[in-house]
Amino acid sequence: TSTSTTAVTLAGPSFSLGSWFGVPIQVHSSYFFLVILAVLTMMPHFIFAAYQLLLYGPILFLTIIVHEFGHLFAAKRLGGTPVCIIMWPLGGLALCGRLDPATPKSMALVAAAGPATHILQMPFWVICAFVISLAGTNDRFGFSSGIYGNEN
Repeated sequence: TSTSTTAVTLAGPSFSLGSWFGVPIQVHSSYFFLVILAVLTMMPHFIFAAYQLLLYGPILFLTIIVHEFGHLFAAKRLGGTPVCIIMWPLGGLALCGRLDPATPKSMALVAAAGPATHILQMPFWVICAFVISLAGTNDRFGFSSGIYGNEN
């Protein structure tokens, strides 16, 4: 089997985040469209807009990256060759070479490895949510101020 990787060229403007764990990461410029849209829709509520920026910016980005690495690490363990991760508006895309051997079981394991990373991430996010709840942020983010039309 060949261990060489193929360069991936994205249509439209994109940039590289370098190589993480030996895997190149490309970000298509349209990835930020949803982040900008989420923030703009909440601009009248500045604090909530900042929250949206944090949620859809680095938090979602890192969650997707970990998810995609789950696919690639499983593929590598099963004989595949990681090629790259592409980030775009609908999430991420992990590209790897053909598994050796490519059986239905090995392909199912690679497919399940991405979502399985969320189980490992869950304790971290639960702790983050708990810390945020201790800060009493519900009022700061507008959850009880009626921005969703549930004013009392």
